[in-house]
Amino acid sequence: MNEKGTVLIISTIIVAVLMAIGAYLLSSTVVETRISTSMEGAEKAYYLAESGINEAVWKLENDTEWNDNFISSNLNPDGEGNYWSDSITRSVGGGSYEVVVENTAVGQAEITATATVPFMEREAKREVEVAVFRSIDGPTEDAAIFSGGRGGENIHIINSQVTINDGNLFSNHHITLSLGSSLAVYDDPDTEELEGKILATGFFSSSGGSEIINYNAICSRNECYEECEQCPPEDVSLPMVDFDSDEEDSFKSRAEGGSDCSIVCHPEGGSPYQCSDECVLSSREFDDLLWEVGEKGKLVLENDITYVTGHVNLRGGRHLEVNGALVADGNITVGDNYSWISKGRRDEGFSHVETNYQDGPSGLLSKGKISFGNYSFKEEGYIEGVVYAVNTVTMTGVPEKINIKGGFIGRKMDIISVTEGLEVTLDNEKIMYGLGYMIEGESTYPEFSPVIQIDHWEEVY
Repeated sequence: MNEKGTVLIISTIIVAVLMAIGAYLLSSTVVETRISTSMEGAEKAYYLAESGINEAVWKLENDTEWNDNFISSNLNPDGEGNYWSDSITRSVGGGSYEVVVENTAVGQAEITATATVPFMEREAKREVEVAVFRSIDGPTEDAAIFSGGRGGENIHIINSQVTINDGNLFSNHHITLSLGSSLAVYDDPDTEELEGKILATGFFSSSGGSEIINYNAICSRNECYEECEQCPPEDVSLPMVDFDSDEEDSFKSRAEGGSDCSIVCHPEGGSPYQCSDECVLSSREFDDLLWEVGEKGKLVLENDITYVTGHVNLRGGRHLEVNGALVADGNITVGDNYSWISKGRRDEGFSHVETNYQDGPSGLLSKGKISFGNYSFKEEGYIEGVVYAVNTVTMTGVPEKINIKGGFIGRKMDIISVTEGLEVTLDNEKIMYGLGYMIEGESTYPEFSPVIQIDHWEEVY
């Protein structure tokens, strides 16, 4: 009898334990299912909010009413001090989003998209914020070096010598000078205006034994000279460039319509020959031409505009001469070929680029980044026209002096260990031609750029 009772008790305990384990596993499965469903709903909500942002940007560019209100000086602000705003509400695939566009200035707005997606008896919710702007008015306002991003897009000069002739240094945020750098900014004596200014809408700082050799005024949030028109200076956005729209004045359209296209290969020790009759090339086609000229060879672009659909990489001891403008809708990189050092061929590893002004567009323009690296410019570099990047312009460890006559323009700028010096001489005519704001002597410069530029993209929650 006792044995039967013991067995019954043990059996009861085992059944209870198994039921508890089963209940736990069932509960765990339900929880994991809920978590998985929740994550899936959150992801769908994020991409739905992203779709709302894209729709709003599209309307700012293509909807006549939205575009006119976005750039209206009468509405931004209006007579009561309010700015234009509008919204979109849309149901998509079982979810929905609401987008609110609120101008903060003429041609500048903040866009907030909130999306919800139902799951089980709840809903996932995500919010995305974006700041957008359309560039207006003068391109660089007499700045030879210009950084025009909005917020966080600084000019860093580190262990470098920088000289500016006939113009100003401008950053739409901070300017920092550090680690023994030197800076000289000279006035143009041929104009009535006073140039030679260091202009920052944020702060200007100098540290680590750096020095300012020459300047006429510092106008920033932390320093203000009598020569400053205002402190800090007015917010100025990066001048936008029409790289590849369908408009006839875009760089790609002008390159496609170009006549007498010619690219000449100069192999080292060989006779020059025409190696292409194209003005528009893919990244692979352009790279093939660079390697066709061979080590220490030179590739000469005789086109008014040479447009590359993709990245441009000048490396391996190639030389590039641009008699006009080289425009890429990817990044432009000069140097940084470390493999040559490992082979003991340092001299051959250096690559060199020069651009020449031909009464038209000239310089280097990138829809991405421009980088000059350690193995660029074994010889002194010379660029007539503009160096322009929608994103960052970087010079790192360049061993020889670089001369630019025109403008040096980017969203953000890092000049690091350019010990032999970067010298930029302002030439507003070359800037206007270089950015496509002047064609054959006629101004095509619009009051507003044709491109909406996204300034930041942030998921709030």
